[in-house]
Amino acid sequence: MRSTPSRRLGFALVAGVCATPCACSGGESPAGAPPEAAVRFVAPVDARLLAEGSALRVEVWDAEQLALLDRNARCASVYDPATGKSEIRCPDGISYQAVTPEQFDLPVLEITGSVSLTSATVRVGERFRILLSGKSRDGCNRTSAEHSAVAEGAEVHLDGLAWTTTARACAGP
Repeated sequence: MRSTPSRRLGFALVAGVCATPCACSGGESPAGAPPEAAVRFVAPVDARLLAEGSALRVEVWDAEQLALLDRNARCASVYDPATGKSEIRCPDGISYQAVTPEQFDLPVLEITGSVSLTSATVRVGERFRILLSGKSRDGCNRTSAEHSAVAEGAEVHLDGLAWTTTARACAGP
């Protein structure tokens, strides 16, 4: 299934091996693709794991966003009971930056074995993280799978995802 502009909501995250596309390979990406080539993700999805009528949320972070998240990890949220307010504090030289991943919402009813979407931000040769999640078949828990790697080509197949489901004590029918 292809993502349409109406399904795109935002984008963010970061991990820093090569912060810019192909920076480690002298401008040429793996498999000879142009450095600015967008990446298409293809992932098998068993729609039977998800609640009917719900949506599968796919979130994608590019290398720059992953680097920001690494920097943000050095910061802490501090709660002041006297004022009832929280604030984010970072070490000297670090400033917190909010990171929002690129997001796609895909109706479960439209999933027929796999999903396919093209990222507006991840480029060939760049590090990425992708998270697929949705309401579980039981209508209470969440089912998800995630993967982090370097996009080796213009099409990345996410075969072998390890799907997990939360184990909340859900109310019976």
